Parts: sequence; C-alpha cells; structure tokens
Amino acid sequence: MLEISPQGLSGLPGKICLCGIGAAGTKVMEEVLLLSPQPASVCAMNLDARLLNASAVPCKIHLGARLTRGLGSGGDASVGAQAACESESSILRALEGSALAVLVAGPFRTVWKHALRGGLIPALSYLGPAFAAMITGSFVVETCFQVPGMGQHFVNATTDRDYFLIQGLVLFYGILIVAANLGVDLVQMAVNPRLRKES
Repeated sequence: MLEISPQGLSGLPGKICLCGIGAAGTKVMEEVLLLSPQPASVCAMNLDARLLNASAVPCKIHLGARLTRGLGSGGDASVGAQAACESESSILRALEGSALAVLVAGPFRTVWKHALRGGLIPALSYLGPAFAAMITGSFVVETCFQVPGMGQHFVNATTDRDYFLIQGLVLFYGILIVAANLGVDLVQMAVNPRLRKES
C-alpha cells in the first residue's frame, strides 16, 4: 500500500497541490484550471493513457504504465493499487513541496463507498423507531383531527370495550413495527459489512 507521510509541514512554503485521479478526477482538475483565478498546482493521474493524453492538465502522471500498458484497470481496485505503488516515485515528485494535497476521484463510486455508506448507518438506525413513532402517533392525530383510520378505530374500541378489535389492532401494529425494524436491520447488514461478519 502506498503511504505518503508529510514530514515537517511547518517548513514548507504552503503550496497546495490538487490531484485528480481517474477520468472523473481529471475532468474536475480541468474545471479547476478554467475557473481558478490564480495559478494552482494541478495534477492529473490516470491508468488510461488515452484519457490522460487528451486532458488539458499540464502535470500528468501515467499510473502503472508497465502494469496496465495504458489500458486502465478495468474497474479492478487491486490493479489500481498496484499501479499506484508502481508509480510511487512520480506521485511523490508531483506532491513534493506541498503543504496540503487534495485528491479528487470518481464521484459516485467514491461517494458511495466512503461517504454515503458510513453516513447511512445512523440514519437507518433512526428509521425503525421513527416508523414506530409515526404509526403509534396516528392514534393521537386521528382522534384530534377526526381523521378516519385505524388509530381512531383503536380509540373507539377502547371506549366501547371491544376487546377483540383491540387485540387485533395491537397484533397488527406489532407486526408492522417488527417488520419495519427487521427491514431496517436487513438494509443495515447490506450497507455495513461489519454487521455481516458479526452475525
């Protein structure tokens, strides 16, 4: 694995290096060059030589030239990692003298894999109890606003002492809440691989 450890950042002049990785990252770097009011240190890195040569970015690093022969990784992350290790010296030369390096990669895959998956877990944990609160809150809303629904039937059954209807509605609401929590747990297991390993 390629590890870049900045040494003595306090002594560096404060240059910021922007690196676009892959086709989408290279496109972002081209936009940065067009929109930047001052000259920025911009670099494009790609395994696909054809896309890299077509880019308008001045600093280009062909990752894994010997490994992929300029044809790209075909979506295989392990090939990309090997290519980055092969081109380690070129990457370090491009980042030399930088106080901060900003890496930009493909939008959807990167956002889904690193940001959205981690951010979905707390939101999914909240959905089960939120669904239960919404369902049980229907008793109050339907009674106060005279909206016909199951919540109002439940309240009417309690005042009329209709025990069979009460039992049926409690069973139905219980099944709904258990099904919602089970659905949330299954989606969490699909999103978070650590939960799959624990079970």
